[in-house]
Amino acid sequence: LGHVLAEQGAMSHSHFDERTGLADDKALRRYIENAEKNAGPGNHEWGFIFLDVDNFKTVNTNHSHKVGDIVLLEVAQRIKAAVGNQGIVFRRGGEEFAVVLRSGFEPTLATAETIRRAVDALPIDVQHEGKRVLLSVTVSLGVAACYKDGSPIQLEGVAEARSRKAKADGKNRVEPPLSEEFLKRWKFA
Repeated sequence: LGHVLAEQGAMSHSHFDERTGLADDKALRRYIENAEKNAGPGNHEWGFIFLDVDNFKTVNTNHSHKVGDIVLLEVAQRIKAAVGNQGIVFRRGGEEFAVVLRSGFEPTLATAETIRRAVDALPIDVQHEGKRVLLSVTVSLGVAACYKDGSPIQLEGVAEARSRKAKADGKNRVEPPLSEEFLKRWKFA
């Protein structure tokens, strides 16, 4: 998908986030616009994941913005590793990220759970003021997907609202919730 993004002119050197190296919100906007324009009739699957780092303001307040930047970089790297070549990862701004995939609902939901587990798996190890700090970091994720003639622009608001619900329902979770059957079928359980 990255080469498609570049081919569609969605990314230029000015469309990358300085802190994380990810495509930024401008690149996301251009990608969505181009996807809308270039999607001809047919069977188009889109998945959209919106995620927000839980309790991030506490990291900045208790440790510093420099530590917060290190945390954002590590979270971005974990998201990118979890997504692999299945989609494109964007930094929306602040502690918010988005992932666009060309897949249906279940694969998008499975990718969201993979991201959640990757971020939560190990504390982030930071050297701050001569001391080692281990920070446990989690994310709240919202998932939306469509088939056939859908587009990512329709999904972004749904995924963002679901991320907010995941955060309100206790954080460190995917919304909609994952059933035990789903976790077994996708080999998470």
